[in-house]
Amino acid sequence: MSIDTEEFLIPSFLNLNLKFFSAQKQIRKFRRHKRPLVGTILPIGAELVFAAGASPIFPLRIGKFEAEKLLRGTRLAKNILGATLVGTGARLLQPQAENIINQFLNEYNKNLCNFESKSDEFKYPPEVCFATRIAYGSSLPHRDQIKLFLAWGTRCGWFSQFFQTLNNSIPVIFTDIPKSTAPHAREYMLEELQQLVTHLEKLTGNKITDEGLREKIILANNIRANYRKVLYYLKTPEKMPLSPYAYMQLIALLNISFIDFLSAIKYFNKQFLKLIKDLDSRRKIDYEGVPKIMLVPVFSGSEPDLPQIMNELGGCLIQADNLAYGMLDPIKTEGDMIHNYCDYLVKMHECWSANKILVKSWLDLANELRVDGIIFNKLIGCTSITPSYRLFKDRVRDTGIPFIDVDFNRIGENLAQIKNKLTSFMEIVKKEI
Repeated sequence: MSIDTEEFLIPSFLNLNLKFFSAQKQIRKFRRHKRPLVGTILPIGAELVFAAGASPIFPLRIGKFEAEKLLRGTRLAKNILGATLVGTGARLLQPQAENIINQFLNEYNKNLCNFESKSDEFKYPPEVCFATRIAYGSSLPHRDQIKLFLAWGTRCGWFSQFFQTLNNSIPVIFTDIPKSTAPHAREYMLEELQQLVTHLEKLTGNKITDEGLREKIILANNIRANYRKVLYYLKTPEKMPLSPYAYMQLIALLNISFIDFLSAIKYFNKQFLKLIKDLDSRRKIDYEGVPKIMLVPVFSGSEPDLPQIMNELGGCLIQADNLAYGMLDPIKTEGDMIHNYCDYLVKMHECWSANKILVKSWLDLANELRVDGIIFNKLIGCTSITPSYRLFKDRVRDTGIPFIDVDFNRIGENLAQIKNKLTSFMEIVKKEI
């Protein structure tokens, strides 16, 4: 499918991509302002870290990107931040802008390969799931910079093992999230959360005030609402704001950004709001004949070439686990904010606490977003979510939505086989839409 480079010149879209590449520069700034670096690999807890006066960081962002050289050479960042890209100026900058946007996924994927190799070098068990191998390979090289790492007790045993192993090199604060929503579970969650707050306050020397946390949560709620809006554009596929390729790029960026809000929550919220306004004014693209394919699950990693493969096959790949898992639900902003965050965590974890609930969430979302097909990502080594495939297969047949499964273990493994499998699948889907 062809690429419309004009849409990559939306200033706010470019600015968010540029912020992704700026982790090294951000870390130097955090150090100057004495903001401790707190590692995180799950989209939970960033508001608490910001409220404590620290900076959350998704370790996969701390890489070396060729786009940095491109930025220095063209001074594109200065042009974007200081000028409106219209008319002749926009056309002149178009080649550089396209290069940077296209490099986003390419370089991110290249770094994933490097981190996977690093985990092997560090003798991390090869049989564990992809996500924890990548997390270990990206975190350990920065053990001198990361002062604390957020660890969350979820249903995933591999994540718990990862946090325990990482604790040998980086201080980890473990916060358990109960699977139940019963009153005693809420009390337990509140105790766990208070323990995390105490650790963050000790790390920074700052107190997490109710008002300070409320301010960060309001910003985060705005981001959640706009994130949902981007996904809900799919409800009216005849009025999409971006081409399928650019839309997939945006979803990939949001999935990454939502973990640490690219370490600048006010800036991210401001640019995202501008982007939404720009997108709302561009809703003129009709996805007629473009199969919308939802990928589940993606929480523990997937083949990074899938969006490009789907683009070549004329489709649009949708990754919406954050929505299905309740992570985009708003947090209450009235009353005690720690209690509100506690309620959010308990309710969120319930959305994927059991495979029966999880499968229902996926299928409800598939109907809500009007998808034309579903790819089930069978992550080798996953003992928590991948086993839901049998139940998923039984339930999805009742919906009439075409589906297929693909195995995933390592980047690039069996890629030709995956392409052939998806080519046949897309031929079936296109006949039915």
